[in-house]
Amino acid sequence: MSHEDQTFIRTAGIVLAALVAITIMALVLASFVGGNDGDADPMVIAKADEWIAPVGERLSAEPSAASETMPTMAHEPVKAITAAEPMEVDGAKVTQTYCFACHGTGVPGSPQIGDSADWAGRIAQGIDTLYDSAINGKTSSTGVMPPKGGMMNLSDEQVKAAVDYMVSQAQ
Repeated sequence: MSHEDQTFIRTAGIVLAALVAITIMALVLASFVGGNDGDADPMVIAKADEWIAPVGERLSAEPSAASETMPTMAHEPVKAITAAEPMEVDGAKVTQTYCFACHGTGVPGSPQIGDSADWAGRIAQGIDTLYDSAINGKTSSTGVMPPKGGMMNLSDEQVKAAVDYMVSQAQ
């Protein structure tokens, strides 16, 4: 082995040892600064679990005493719907409250409200097909429609009214 090779190997070894030492020091420092996950507040963990629960599961649950409204993707909170309340079947209101987040903003794959070109092929398949896709969900090459748009607290009648409203806006 030549002198240059020996020098290169020695230098590479020193650099590697320095990097390992720096990594170990960084891990030790991080453990002191970051603390222990076992010290996390159980209330914080419970709240985080609540917020990362699937949308449909969270919105279909009974409202807690601490909150009379449930957040949605719309601009304002919506009063939680319980079995004791009659569900309003107003297509425009359901669309604005629940469907606008995707169908009003142009989320890729979702036909925009009022865009005849986006809706033409879907309308041609028939209203029953649109109802089925909206209620039961659909996955296609253009995107995903979750069942009831992820809002499992909506009745089938409310979803159909929203579909009727959006179709009327596209014609």
